[in-house]
This record gives sequence, C-alpha cells and structure tokens, in this order.
Amino acid sequence: WRSEDRVSLEQERRPVLAFNALHPVVNFVSGYQSDRWQDPRAFPRGSEDEQLGRDATSELKYAMDVSKGQYKFHTQFRRGYIGGLQVMEVGHTFDNTDDIIEGEVSLTVLPQNAWYCDPGAREYDRNDAWWQGKLLWIGVDEAKQRWPGKKFSYSFAGLWDSTGADPRTTGVPEQLLTEYYAKDAEQIRVMQHWYRVPKKVVLVVDTPTQQIIPMQSEAEADKFLKTMRDQAGQAMASRFKTIQSSEAVGLQDMETGQTLPMPTMEAADQQLDNIRKQAGEAVAQKYRVIVRDRTALRTTHMTAWDLLDDGPSPYLDDWRMPFSPFIPYQDTDDLYSIKGGIRDLKDAQRELNWNHSTLQDELVRGPKSGWWLPKDMEAQVEDLRQKIHRSGFMGTYNSGVPQQISPAIISEGFMRLMQFDQAALMWISGINAELAGQTTQKTVSGRAIQARQAGGLVGLSSVMMRWQMTQEYTFTLLLKRIQQFYSVEKMIRVLGQSQREARTMGMLGQRIEPSELLAERFKHLKEIDFDIRVGFQDAAPTARQAVVAQMLQFMAAGMPIPPNLILEASDVPYKEEIKAALEKQGNQLGPPNEMLAKVLGAGQGQGQKQPDGVNLS
Repeated sequence: WRSEDRVSLEQERRPVLAFNALHPVVNFVSGYQSDRWQDPRAFPRGSEDEQLGRDATSELKYAMDVSKGQYKFHTQFRRGYIGGLQVMEVGHTFDNTDDIIEGEVSLTVLPQNAWYCDPGAREYDRNDAWWQGKLLWIGVDEAKQRWPGKKFSYSFAGLWDSTGADPRTTGVPEQLLTEYYAKDAEQIRVMQHWYRVPKKVVLVVDTPTQQIIPMQSEAEADKFLKTMRDQAGQAMASRFKTIQSSEAVGLQDMETGQTLPMPTMEAADQQLDNIRKQAGEAVAQKYRVIVRDRTALRTTHMTAWDLLDDGPSPYLDDWRMPFSPFIPYQDTDDLYSIKGGIRDLKDAQRELNWNHSTLQDELVRGPKSGWWLPKDMEAQVEDLRQKIHRSGFMGTYNSGVPQQISPAIISEGFMRLMQFDQAALMWISGINAELAGQTTQKTVSGRAIQARQAGGLVGLSSVMMRWQMTQEYTFTLLLKRIQQFYSVEKMIRVLGQSQREARTMGMLGQRIEPSELLAERFKHLKEIDFDIRVGFQDAAPTARQAVVAQMLQFMAAGMPIPPNLILEASDVPYKEEIKAALEKQGNQLGPPNEMLAKVLGAGQGQGQKQPDGVNLS
C-alpha cells in the first residue's frame, strides 16, 4: 500500500487488506531455478588429461557441500529476482570450519544494499570496474582484535565528542554519526574497498612450447634471458677444447672427435667465444618478452576517517573481483534500469488491493436490507429485530404498509476490474495458469497444456541466461580459491578418502592409485586454467523423461552413449549409489531382463490389442 492510501483508509475506518499476488510468482520462478539445478563441470583448457577436469569437478562439489552452496545460490537467485540485484562474495575463511589449518572456501550472500560498485562498469560481472566494495557492521571487540594497532582510534572508541571529533570541525553532520557507530549494538561501520592500480605485466614466452613465465619487471626478464644465454653458451663451449702442439693449433669437438685447425691460440679462443655466443643467441631467440599495461587489485579497510589497513589482494594475482552479482533485468546502462521481476507487477498488485477495498467499502456502507414499519407496529420493533435475520435497519413511519429496503448489490464494475488486475498479473509476469498448475479447463489436451507451458517458460529464458552467467563466474572464483588455498594433501584427502571408503564397501572395483601419482596430478591441477560449464535440466519432468527415452533409443541404435550420462539426465533417486555400482562393473550395463521388459511394456499398453472404438490415427 502507498502510505497516503493507507492513511486514507484508516481515517475512514476501512480495513487495509492486501492480497499478496506477487509471492506466488516469486515462489514459482525460484522453484523453477531450484528444479533445474545442476552441479557445475570443470574442463581443462588445452589437451590436458580429462581426469584433471573430473578431479576439479569433485573438488568443486566438496566446496559446495561445506559452504552450503546450493542453498546460498538459491537465496541469491530469490532475493535477486525480488529486488533486482543480489551479490555473492567468494572468499576464504577459518571461521566455522573443522579445518583450522587450511580453512575452507566460503560463499556469502551479502545483505541488501551492502555492495557498491563503480557506476562506469558495463560488463555483466562488473569486472571492468575500477573499484567495488562492501559495507559491514563489526562489533567493537572484534574490530579491536582484527586491528590491534587502532584500538584507541576515534572510530573504535565511539566517543567522538570527547576526543575532539566535533561535527563543527570534522565536517561530519551530527545525524550521520550513527552511520559510523551503533552505540546500542556496540558496532562500528567498516568499509572493505577493492580497487585497481596501474601495473606493467612482463611475460617471457617460450615460443616452441608456448610456456608463459611471469616476471616482476623488464629487468628481471632481461636477467632471465642473460642466464639462459649464458647457460646455453657455456654448455656448448664445454663440448670443445683447444689443442696445441709444435706443429698446429686446433679446436676439438669432444663429442664427435673432429678437430677444427686454427692458426693461433688467440684465433682458437676467439672461435670458442663465437661458438658460445651463437649457442646463447640461438637459445635466447626461443624466448619472447611481452610487456602489457594491466592493473593490480588491492584492498583496504576504512571506518569513519580512519584507514585500518591497505595492501594487495589476498587472492594472489587474480584480477577478478571477489563479488559475483545477479541482475535479472537491465535493458540499458542506466543504473535505475536494474530491476527484478516485481517492479512491473506492483501497479497491478496495488490496483487489485485498492479495488477490493473500495468494493468492500460499498458493501459495508450500503444497506444490509431493512424495514420501514407503520407507527402502530412500533412496539413490535425489538421483537422483529430478533426474528428478522441481520436486519441492517428497522424504523417506523406514520402510516402505510411495511416496506423492505433491498441490500446493496455487488458492483459489477469493480468485479471486472479485479478480474482484469488478476489477469494483468499473469500477462506481465508471463506465469500462466498451466505453469502454476492452476488451470481448471478440462477439455484441453495434455499436448496443448505442455505447449502453453513451453511458451510461458520462454519468457524466463532471459533471466535464466543471466543466472547462468552468474553461476559460471561464481564457480570460476570458487575454483580459483580451491587452487590457491587447498594443498595437494587436502585435495587428495577430499577425493582419495571418498574413493577408499567406496572401495572398502565394495562399491568401486578399480585399484587405488598410488599417492605419488595423485600428488603429481593435483600439483598440475593447482596450476592449469579451467573452463566452467553450468547447464540446466529440462524444465518439466515429462521433458526430462523424453530426453532419457531418446538417449536409450540412440543407444539401442548403436551409438556409444555412456550409461552414466543417461543416469545423470534422469530423475531417479540414489544416483550416486548407482554410479558407484556402474563404475564397479566398468560402466557396462548388465544383460537385459526380457521378462522385466515384457512387464513394463504391458504396463504401458505396448503389445496389447486396442479395444474397439479407439482412434488409432
């Protein structure tokens, strides 16, 4: 309700009723996101072993489990669809975790309006922003523990008036002091600010192998090339030795045994020096130095007018901001065009409530039926009030016969307006009755209902595409944190322990890989780059069932479709246990059960004669 409308109703002693028609829309779209959820997949870039991708996917699943990831993602989607913007922070923490040595990666859905960003950023993930940040409320005791050197600062003391922080001299209006210090809660406002600074990136590229070696400066790159040049020259020069006798001087190749005659020892030394330089230059030409103007990410904490700390990003040299936004709609670069699914529905919601309230007011204020009685029946009025059901009015007049006053008639106009408002909510949101499961028409075929559902879901494609981009960026950050903060030993524990338990229980048949091989593989996993892919399940269970049926038909036709892919596409429970059983038998299906196939076929009406009168066309 608008505040002025609410005041108007309350002054007239009218009930302020609100039928929340927006909540079912939010429930449906959020449930649609949850129903289509699928775990991420990580793929190594280049020709690396596919096993690395499976290992990275397993590590992502573990990180999702310990951080309650699926719930956090659902919360971000629901809040974002309502308000138009919701941000997830991907970080690393030692709080609330059993692993106090290495900690765990963390997913945090930031409070509403706690995130801010450079308004000039245009990319969806906002990584082209020069600065981003978040606003926090931190307890004074916790703040003193995190920044012990600032425990006597104005901001932490909260006693600005007694420490010289007079609003007349600081320029901070008195009414804004509560934005920095919550006296009752004993909390201070802290701003965590992430910003970029210009930086030159120097890379040395090994041209034959395409290996990239980062350098801190051009001088370091030159030093590296000189070292490679000297080592190669020295290695080549060590193959030769000078030979001098009374008859001749020569330079002998000790590997081939050939001797190159020289006129003098000085000429031999000069030739050896030329060989050294040529070998060094040949090796140096394999490398290429690339210098690029980039930016480095830094972070700082501030409160009131105090700088608490400032330093490089804790996430190594990653240029990505740690915040992953979800923006359902933004049709222009204008910040005010950011919106969720509710903004366009508010007017229809308000009009629905207003029309219902007005209609109810007419019924309350209008006559509830009544009687005009002759004067000579005045003595019977009280008795008649008890006998005539809920008479709104009963009075007498001088002469005549009793006359009944008709009750108010429900306004047809308001009823039509309310029906229009309800229909408008459906039109604007795109959530039709078939999608919401509220259709009451009995003459519509199942195919027609499914077609209407598919048409309605098209309207959500834009939102789901943006949501997919949000997930891909979030999972990319999550994998970066795993590569940085998870040691090789922890990666082996996460993956290896589950494998050992499964084999102990007889669920897996393969031999256990030696720890040395696992360690080498996970070292490689920490170094290479991955692409993240996030897909969605089909919207309806019937559609997913059709996909499984198609895959089975392809398999029957001879296409080599792995059984675990068919299992992944299905809706059957206990997928992990079935996967383990499949892996135990080498991902090979068992022999077909003909009797079971006959029973299932009979249950589905296959192989049976159709009764008379059935249209077989």
